[in-house]
Amino acid sequence: AFEYFSKERILALVEDMKTRYLENGYGEKVVNYFLQGIYADFGDFENAEKYRQKWMNDSDTSTMEDCKACQLNTNVGYLTSFEKYTEAIEEASSILDGTHTCGQVPKGTYPNVLLSKLFLGKIDECKELYEKGIETVNHTQAELKEYAAYLIYLSCIKDFVKAQDIIENHFKYVWEYKSKKWIITFYGAILIFLKGLQKEGNEYLKCDGLKPIPLKLTEEGYQIIDLITFFEKEQMQLIQLFNERNGNDFYIKRYVTDYQKLFDKYITL
Repeated sequence: AFEYFSKERILALVEDMKTRYLENGYGEKVVNYFLQGIYADFGDFENAEKYRQKWMNDSDTSTMEDCKACQLNTNVGYLTSFEKYTEAIEEASSILDGTHTCGQVPKGTYPNVLLSKLFLGKIDECKELYEKGIETVNHTQAELKEYAAYLIYLSCIKDFVKAQDIIENHFKYVWEYKSKKWIITFYGAILIFLKGLQKEGNEYLKCDGLKPIPLKLTEEGYQIIDLITFFEKEQMQLIQLFNERNGNDFYIKRYVTDYQKLFDKYITL
C-alpha cells in the first residue's frame, strides 16, 4: 500500500516500470493493470476506472500478466471497494463455480462477495460463502484481509463466540503484518464485534489473544468501552496515513462509515 510514500513517488516508480516494460517488449497492459490498482488504493475512482478500462480492453497478452483467475479476482475486489456490489457478485460467478481458480483464488474472492452481499442486505445468502471461504484460508498464517470479512459476518449474525475465536487466534498477526490497509480492515471488523457485544449488554471481554495491547486487564477482563476507544484510535492513526497521502477521506468512508452501516443494518435491530 506504500502508505509512507507520496502519490508522486509511487507514480514515478510506475512510470519507471512502464519504461522498462516497454523496452523489453511487454506493452502497456500490465502497467495499466497496476495503475488501476494503485489509483483504487488512492480512492481515486475516476482514474482507477480509466486505467481499468484500458487494461480490460487491451487484447495483447504478456507473460508478465496475472492468471485469468487473479485478474477476475482483482476486478471483484475493485468493484467491492467502490460499492459496485451487484457487479462484484456477477464478476465472481465464474470463480465461484470453479471455472477460474488458482493457488490464491477463490480464497481472496469469498470475502469480497460476502461483504458485497452483506452491504446489499442479503445476509441470508452469506452462510455458504462463509463456510466455503473459511476453509480456503491458512489458519496458521496471517490472513487478516480474509478473516476481517468473516469476523464481520459472524458479528452481524451475532455469533460472538466464533467471532472471538478469530480474534483469539489471529490478532497476534497484526504485529508482523506489513500491509497497514488490511490492519485497518481488521481493526474495523474488531470494532463491529466489540460494539455488538456492547449492544448485547456486555461490559467486559475476556480475550487472551488481545493481551499484547496496553490496556488494564482485570479479573473480569478488558472493559469493552476501553477496547473500543483503543481500536478506534489505532485505526484512525493508520487511516490518517492514507488520507494524508491520498488527499481525500476515502479510507474513513470505506472502513469507518461503511462499516458503521453494517453495524446499523444488522446489529442494532
